[in-house]
Amino acid sequence: MKRLSSVRGWSLLAASVIVLLGACGPRTGVYPFGELDVPEQRVFNGFAFLRKERLSDAQREFEQALHLRPKYSPAYRGLGLVYGMKKDFSRAFDLMGRAGEAAEDSLNRALVEVGMMSLYRMESGAGWLTKVEKRFDQALSWSGELPEAYLELGLAYKKANRFHDAEGAFTEIVKLNKTLLNEAREELEVLKKIGEADPRSDLGKEVALVKRITRAECAGLLAKEFPIERVQTGTGLNTRLQLSGLPPDARKHRMKEEILLVLRLDIQGLGVLADGSFGAEQYLTRAGFATVMADLLVKAGGTPELKQRYIRSESPFQDVRSNSPHFTSIMICYDWGGIMEGWQGYFHPMETISGVDALLVLRRAENRIKEK
Repeated sequence: MKRLSSVRGWSLLAASVIVLLGACGPRTGVYPFGELDVPEQRVFNGFAFLRKERLSDAQREFEQALHLRPKYSPAYRGLGLVYGMKKDFSRAFDLMGRAGEAAEDSLNRALVEVGMMSLYRMESGAGWLTKVEKRFDQALSWSGELPEAYLELGLAYKKANRFHDAEGAFTEIVKLNKTLLNEAREELEVLKKIGEADPRSDLGKEVALVKRITRAECAGLLAKEFPIERVQTGTGLNTRLQLSGLPPDARKHRMKEEILLVLRLDIQGLGVLADGSFGAEQYLTRAGFATVMADLLVKAGGTPELKQRYIRSESPFQDVRSNSPHFTSIMICYDWGGIMEGWQGYFHPMETISGVDALLVLRRAENRIKEK
């Protein structure tokens, strides 16, 4: 059984379809054909749409590829991933099975095994990681040095919070020095950040893996990964608010207890929205997260005067005006707290923030508060 010699034995330390989707597509960066309506081009388009999470467009391209060439393995493989992302796993596994039946060479057979690995990871059913490892072995039996297989194995280990094992799989891609080098290095950087962020709770480990955090996930991080008692001490707790009084979208949310806590603390940037909802599944922007973190720094540090410090200040960022409603919060986080950064004169206020980056900011804020 050909496997990384130390994959199973690595000690445990940490989960994303979109990176693998690029791996499951064409193995060259430039489409080699001049014709537009050929199955190869349709499949190329389909995987490009998958990377952008445009599932309907991707499905259309893969289906058109099958119209042009019935029993075309890469098109079935792409459709399998589409249905996997739609959570229709019965259909997804059926299509991936058809991809295996239609595979005409060892490489395509190996990539079908990688596709199965991806579906098992997405479904996360009973024994999913063992199934992923078995498919990994089968993929390598078809194609010995396969970066796609190591990438999916690393993503699976990351999802299972086996961060050190994931690091080994991604490092193997770099050693192979073939394809997916950028993807592997990006994943290794994420793992490095997770180590620095040091998530302490199961929820923290889970959220550390998401590409964009929601308002509910932000509430969860604050409740589980931040010394929230410092905020309670500084502001008190509105114990009159109970679960029954939460906005409808928060009342049955799996993080309802955490949402209740942040609402009781009246944290700026995480209150009830104008439409009466909490916006639990809305993604948080960097400006929005700065608003939350600045309020935490002020309340936990007992420094209300910070709200006035930057009233007449010039903005150091080309994309943040000094009269912006987020300006003071951004400056508290950037200048006073040193917990959020910009890049080359830009803060990128409307971009979303990943779970691991949010955790890193929380750790810096925790250290800043301890200095007080």
